[in-house]
Amino acid sequence: MVSYIQLGDGTEIPCTGIFLKAELEIGADLPVALGCRISDTGVIEVDESGKTSIPGVYAAGDATTHLHQSIVAAASGAVTAAAINGELNKEEWQEHSL
Repeated sequence: MVSYIQLGDGTEIPCTGIFLKAELEIGADLPVALGCRISDTGVIEVDESGKTSIPGVYAAGDATTHLHQSIVAAASGAVTAAAINGELNKEEWQEHSL
């Protein structure tokens, strides 16, 4: 439990909680190197299934939103994983139906 914060000059400020706003950014150059569109706010642009502007490249989680909540990232990952699975199954079915 937080009871105070201490400033650089030693001043202590009583409190019962702290809110932080982390400035997160994409942790790798790969999306840019692949040519994925990056929004003005610095996240990878994706559609509702996690597809980027590059065919066959998907993204999910914190790289695609500023919400930065575990549950949002997990949900995004699950939706994107299902989309990838669907695309791979579709390719497999097409190969075997020829």
